Amino acid sequence: MSQRTNPATTANMPTKCHFCGGVIYVPRTMKNKRKAIACMANKQEASSFPAHPECAIRHMDKLKKRDRQGIMGFIELSEAGLLCPEDSSSSVLYLHKNKLSGSLPAAWGDLAALEDLTLNENKLTGTLPVEYAGLSKLHSLWLFSNRLTGQLPAAYSAMTALEDLQVSYNKFSGELPAEWAALVNLRILNVGANKLQGTLPAAYSSLASLQELQLFENRFSGPLPKQWSALTDLQELNVYDNALSGSLPASYKALAKMRSFTISKNTFAGSVPLQWGKWKALETFVAWGNEELVGCLPSRWEQQLAYLSFEEEVFEGTAVTGFCQRKADSPAAKARPSAEM
Repeated sequence: MSQRTNPATTANMPTKCHFCGGVIYVPRTMKNKRKAIACMANKQEASSFPAHPECAIRHMDKLKKRDRQGIMGFIELSEAGLLCPEDSSSSVLYLHKNKLSGSLPAAWGDLAALEDLTLNENKLTGTLPVEYAGLSKLHSLWLFSNRLTGQLPAAYSAMTALEDLQVSYNKFSGELPAEWAALVNLRILNVGANKLQGTLPAAYSSLASLQELQLFENRFSGPLPKQWSALTDLQELNVYDNALSGSLPASYKALAKMRSFTISKNTFAGSVPLQWGKWKALETFVAWGNEELVGCLPSRWEQQLAYLSFEEEVFEGTAVTGFCQRKADSPAAKARPSAEM
């Protein structure tokens, strides 16, 4: 969110780029994008004036689209951190798809105005700083596709403004913090492709705004919590390649907005609840690799699922026989005489 310019300080605002703490800053007053890109592509051109509250980090994704060679490739995180103290009013940090290395600076936990922190697809290492729990205005945290390790901090439950949390494709271990059930504004949670384990927290039934839950390629065990039937806004659930087991909860019929449901490469047993046929929005259902999954699929799905090779996607490695027979097509229904007018 941009801040309004204070007329009293406009005359003192910087007009050139500024190199500070390992990153190039571009003043909001620099309207010529070509000059801005040139400045950021060559840190030697940066002037050394003091940081100013009206300076902002240019959105890296927009700049990279203007230069195929990746003009921000020279950036590295320093031990001193990325931001100078005077820039604590920054509300966004877009630093994805660069060559950032090192650990996340704990000092960023003091950026009280930060709403969006985007650092995906870099080479970051180390653990998640517990100090970030103080970022009370943070709406989006993207850290996927790095080399981060350690446990997911339970203290992040204090970040109650968080709507989008994505930490997939790292090396996190431990369990999903049950405390994260306090993140009631969360719409997207993606912790896929890590080394997480343990059972799935039933307490996440409180995440009433959750629309997408990605848990794929971890080591979770136990059943799908029946309590998750309370997640009535959920549209996508992916638990591919875990060690989940037990029966599929019939109570999930309440998830009326479900669009994509992936449970392949687990050890679920029993049949797919016919009550799930009420998922009128369902487009994708993938369940291969569950050897003890039996029975047939709701007949309604035969027309609504979007598959070119449905049998390979769903039935391989299971005992599912196909779609259930519609009552109108059953031999008993055809033999039954029609009612007289």
